[in-house]
Amino acid sequence: AVILIFIFFSAGVFLFILFIPADKDDLASGKSFCNYKKCSRLFRKGVDSLNSAKFNDALQFFQQVESMKTSDDEKAVLFYYLGRCYHLMGYPTNAIKYYSMAINNNFRFTDAYYNAARCCVMNSMYVEAEEYYSRMHSANPDADYYYTEIGMMYIKQEKAEQALEMFQFSIDNHMNYAFAVGGASIAMLLLKNFDESKKLFIKAIINNIYDPEGFKQYYSKVAEAVGFDISQISSDESSDSAEKEPIC
Repeated sequence: AVILIFIFFSAGVFLFILFIPADKDDLASGKSFCNYKKCSRLFRKGVDSLNSAKFNDALQFFQQVESMKTSDDEKAVLFYYLGRCYHLMGYPTNAIKYYSMAINNNFRFTDAYYNAARCCVMNSMYVEAEEYYSRMHSANPDADYYYTEIGMMYIKQEKAEQALEMFQFSIDNHMNYAFAVGGASIAMLLLKNFDESKKLFIKAIINNIYDPEGFKQYYSKVAEAVGFDISQISSDESSDSAEKEPIC
């Protein structure tokens, strides 16, 4: 079950990071690389390639910029984007290196902590992941995904009870609600509380969990690993037996 959960958790991380709105890149780069120098032109080409999921092209553009003279602020931004390239290409060790360099150069967005933590989880570096998550939470205590991220880290370690605590806190406080419900359904699977897991699974779908098809595939694989027959869910799912969370 450990290997199975690792594979699908890693895939879930990739999908979540891939679909970042393009305007996020304008926020991350800020006032860096806004002139007409060659390094700025190459950097923007790298960002465009990244947004088009042409990760190898993006990496080559960013590596060219890395060899050029840039300001300290530009270095921080560039290191972050090099980290993103390696992250999305599936090389978490290289990604951690560059995210860390971005942080050490005072990159101004907490995304660097968040993504570094996720890469550490992918590498089973849980102590380091907790440190990055803690620093992210200190810098951005209002981030509603903090507790669900910690919960998923516990899921990967098969610490189902600790994971459930994190997801339940998010559910009770309406933080990243649908994802928390989905995470709780996985934790209940690992605890072999199949009836409650089934209810939470249906509730996550009804509340429009991100990437429902990916979630269903993940749930199905974990269910198979713990010996739960998910065929019994189909009839219940169509009956709308779970209430949709009201929008506050």
